[in-house]
Amino acid sequence: MITIKRILPVAVIAALIIVPRAEGGQQAYMVQAIVGDVKIVAGGATKAAAEGLALGGGDTVVTGRNSMADIAWGDRGLVRVNEKTRISVASLARKSGDPDMEMSGGSIMVMLAKLVRGESFQVKTATQVAAVRGTSFQVSADDDSSRVDVLTGSIMVHPVRDGMIIREIAESVAEEHSVSMNRSMVRDIVAKRRKIAVALLKKGDLDALTDRFDAMRESRGFKRLNPKIRNEINERINRNRERIRDRRGAVKQRRDAPKPDRGQRPPRPGR
Repeated sequence: MITIKRILPVAVIAALIIVPRAEGGQQAYMVQAIVGDVKIVAGGATKAAAEGLALGGGDTVVTGRNSMADIAWGDRGLVRVNEKTRISVASLARKSGDPDMEMSGGSIMVMLAKLVRGESFQVKTATQVAAVRGTSFQVSADDDSSRVDVLTGSIMVHPVRDGMIIREIAESVAEEHSVSMNRSMVRDIVAKRRKIAVALLKKGDLDALTDRFDAMRESRGFKRLNPKIRNEINERINRNRERIRDRRGAVKQRRDAPKPDRGQRPPRPGR
């Protein structure tokens, strides 16, 4: 069962990094900050991660307990790899439509500015792939199931069965919504062409998700992003926070409003 993980209350120190593009025009991945036990698996060898390290195609990031890494995706945004997570970046030989990251277990948080025409960012798990063009969202996964929580923007999800992305089945997930799928659900969705169920985030889950992204926005890694990109992400999250506050205020006002006395009949007109 997937649960929303708590982000570690740690101070992250990052250096100013100019992030280039990888070969072939793909966005490059650059380690901006690490805390604790973070390793990079590349070409069959394992080494300790280091700030400023560029990730190559097919490299895998592995975080230990009470550990995390912030990774810049080109100049478009930031990916936070939470504790006990294993995630691989795409091969430089990836085809159009292939996922940018593939996660076998753990959780990540992604903050992206709006992407330009022709760009997309996709995260694949054992049971679903999330495709975005500018949003803030979290993905949690293990070998049997996965969950995607969207804070701002929207994403498109497709089921994944036996490693294959089923593109003909798709569902849009709007901000403040969530989608969860396990292997059994995917088999049923694919066999019977069922609709993917999307749920509104519960108040507690939404508040916790917002707090996590607020903490991420305070990190040095985020503050080192391109100011224009950083401002765009901040504005989107702040607008969403204001909408939530206004909506909850209106609900409270209606709830606290005096209730009419249903036992007393209103006077007739003219009396």
